[in-house]
Amino acid sequence: MASAAATIYKKLGYTQQQAEKAGSLITQAYKLADHADLAEKAGDFDKEMQFYDQAKDKLTEAETILDY
Repeated sequence: MASAAATIYKKLGYTQQQAEKAGSLITQAYKLADHADLAEKAGDFDKEMQFYDQAKDKLTEAETILDY
C-alpha cells in the first residue's frame, strides 16, 4: 500500500521523499485502524481509542508533509 500511495503522490507532483514518507504514514495509519477494530471487537474501548489517536497522528503528519 505504501508503494501505491507513494506512486500516486509522486504523480501529483510531490517529491520522491514526500511521496514515500506520506505513503508510509498512511499505511501505518491503516494498520493502526485495523488494530483499533480488533480492540473494539475485543471490547477494549481504551485500547481502541489509543489506536485511533495514533492513526490520527500519522495522518496529521502526512498532511503536514504534503502541505495540506
